[in-house]
Amino acid sequence: MSNYYACVAFVLVLLGGCSDDSAPPQTQQPTKTLSETEKIICSSSYKTWKFTAIYKGSANVIRQCAINDDWVFRYDRTLEIKNTGVSCDGNDTFQEHAWNLSKDEKTVFMGTSTFAVLKMTAAEMRLQENVGDNLVFVYNR
Repeated sequence: MSNYYACVAFVLVLLGGCSDDSAPPQTQQPTKTLSETEKIICSSSYKTWKFTAIYKGSANVIRQCAINDDWVFRYDRTLEIKNTGVSCDGNDTFQEHAWNLSKDEKTVFMGTSTFAVLKMTAAEMRLQENVGDNLVFVYNR
C-alpha cells in the first residue's frame, strides 16, 4: 500500500501544481487549424483546468493537498501546474512540463506520462494513466 501512495505522490510531483485564468495570455498565435479536442484542452491560447480527482476503481484517492490545483494547458504545448495553497511536499508550488496529443486524439502525453482519453468535454477531462493501476485523473473547468 505504501508503494501505491509513493507512486501517486511521484505522479503528483511530476505533474502536480497549478495556475489560473489570470495567467498572462500566450502571445503565439495558432499557425494551424485546431482540432475540436485541442480547442477543448487549450483553445488558441490557453485554458486552466482544476485537478479534482484520481480514481482507483470507484475510490477517489487524490491527496487533499492536490485537490483544485490549477493545470494550465497552453497552445504551445507547455503545461503549467500551480499549487493553489496547500503543498504536498513543499516543493510543488509551480512546475512546467510539455504536453501533446496523439494524431488520433485518443492519447494525451504529459511530461513522461501517457494517458488514454476517457472523456473530453468543455467542462470535464478524464484521462486514464496507462501504467500500474490505470488510475483515472479528472480535471474540471
